[in-house]
Amino acid sequence: MIKNIKKLQDMIKQAGLSQQELADQLQVKQPTISRWFSGERQLPIKYFFCIVDIICLKTKKDILSVLNEFITEDKHV
Repeated sequence: MIKNIKKLQDMIKQAGLSQQELADQLQVKQPTISRWFSGERQLPIKYFFCIVDIICLKTKKDILSVLNEFITEDKHV
C-alpha cells in the first residue's frame, strides 16, 4: 500500500501533470486517478511505479532521485 499519496500528488503537480494527463498516460480513466488520490481506492503498486517513471520523464530526473524525494520527509512543513 502506498501511504504517502499526498506527497505523490505534489510530485505529479511539480512535474506539471494534471490528473487527466496522468490518466491518459496510464490508460485509465480520470475518476480512477481521483479515487486513488482520495483514498477511496488503493493505488496498485504497478501504477505507482508507472507514475514514478512518468515523473522521471517529465522532470528529467533519474528514478532513484524521484524515489528518494518520495520517501524523504519534507523538513519545510
